[in-house]
Amino acid sequence: MFFSYTLTAGVYFLFPYSAPNLNLLILLRCLIGFTMSAPLAHPLVADYIKRSSRGKAIALAGVGMVFGEVLSMGVLFNLTKSMNYFDAFSLASAIIFMFSVFFYVSIVDPDMDSIRNSEDSAHS
Repeated sequence: MFFSYTLTAGVYFLFPYSAPNLNLLILLRCLIGFTMSAPLAHPLVADYIKRSSRGKAIALAGVGMVFGEVLSMGVLFNLTKSMNYFDAFSLASAIIFMFSVFFYVSIVDPDMDSIRNSEDSAHS
């Protein structure tokens, strides 16, 4: 997740520099699709949430996506509409990079041995 968001921040930073080259713009847009494919298909719910709560976790993730869209359209757009393209994309890139740092700090590999042992002892 950290690398995906970091690479996405770098690609967002390059967007204003693609003008007037349409081929470079298309390449950068394809790179956004490539770098964001891992966060969109992450197995974090299956790794971190117990089975009985996974439905709630998926619903919460859906609400978070809607909240993120509203925040980006309502707050980020109003914040950047008076900026030039370079500053606006730099701000968006900085926000994406801050998310990558957050994910680097907050997401750790689960200790599968202790999870298996606790499940085995609960079934015994």
